[in-house]
Amino acid sequence: MLLADGDPDNGFIHVAMHIAPGRDADTRKRVAQTILDAVAAVTQSFYERYGLGLSVEVREIDNSGAVRLNNLQRAHESKIN
Repeated sequence: MLLADGDPDNGFIHVAMHIAPGRDADTRKRVAQTILDAVAAVTQSFYERYGLGLSVEVREIDNSGAVRLNNLQRAHESKIN
């Protein structure tokens, strides 16, 4: 993949986050900015030396086409009992 001017030292990080429906646009934007700030902090030294693009996208999950399976609650309960 070529980025910007094709320099192999260039980088690009895109974070795609999917959240349950119900959060308003301001909340989604605030979450996206918080994640972007965290990624920027972690990549700061690279950002200062090389070309780097960062982006974050927060989308609501469309439950009409989503299915889930998890045992997280049970796993959590077994850790505290």
